[in-house]
Amino acid sequence: PAAAPVGGFTFGSATAPAPAPATSSTGFSFGSTTPASTTPSNPLESKATKAWNVISEGSATLPSSKMVELLQELGENFHGDELNVQIQKCGGDVLEKIKFIQWYVAFCENDDDESVADSEIAEEK
Repeated sequence: PAAAPVGGFTFGSATAPAPAPATSSTGFSFGSTTPASTTPSNPLESKATKAWNVISEGSATLPSSKMVELLQELGENFHGDELNVQIQKCGGDVLEKIKFIQWYVAFCENDDDESVADSEIAEEK
């Protein structure tokens, strides 16, 4: 009989390779331990993903110098210190796709909250 493999357990044929783990084409997920679907789950994620894909040409990272282009693609605009603050939230010197998408969703959701608060204050005056 053949010697038992190191590690102890053998199931099925010893010559069959183990299946490769499943991966998504985007390589990111939002809080899930399973690979992400290729379709973002909400319109803000979709918009941020589309903008990223237009600017990045498929890369999962971008130099921070591309942040202005990403923002323009989204119809947003930051300058100076505020631009630098937003860049840091997306990964710093190297922007990361997942951080950028998460940042954009949070930014839009917070912006909506502030807009509601601003309009309520204006109504009180």
